[in-house]
Amino acid sequence: FKEYYSDTSHLAPMKYLYQGLEGHSDLVSWIWTATLFNLTAFFLFLIPQTRENQITLNIGCVLIFIGVYIEKGMGLVIPGFVPDVLGDFYEYSPTSTEMLVTIGIWATGLLVYTMLLRIAIPIMNGDFHVSEDGVNPHIGDDLFLVRSREEADPEADLLAQ
Repeated sequence: FKEYYSDTSHLAPMKYLYQGLEGHSDLVSWIWTATLFNLTAFFLFLIPQTRENQITLNIGCVLIFIGVYIEKGMGLVIPGFVPDVLGDFYEYSPTSTEMLVTIGIWATGLLVYTMLLRIAIPIMNGDFHVSEDGVNPHIGDDLFLVRSREEADPEADLLAQ
């Protein structure tokens, strides 16, 4: 907020982002939502009782993640180009297609992360073992490969049909 100390042309992107400028205010609700999320998460992390509670800790983590994502994605790149060199304003708001693509990318990343954790956590905890034949990996007492191909029921296997 140091830009507010002097009234120069460098203040225009900040005013556009937080207050709207010359009737253009598409990003104002986005940045105030991000600010609210970040402040709420900050106070959840600041208070020891909420910081030690798993539910409020997870809520704070989700809020700070979404808040920073909005702030750095919508609030850093877009206002840097508003107004442009000639003083024109171009409004931008993400379309539903852009939002769905973003959600799909994050969902794919979380899926890969989850799949990798299913192997990494048992290895880190010392629960991942290999059977005596050196072929079948298992976690604790549960084998990953419980049955061989000969033991598989072809009627239950959808890929065999």
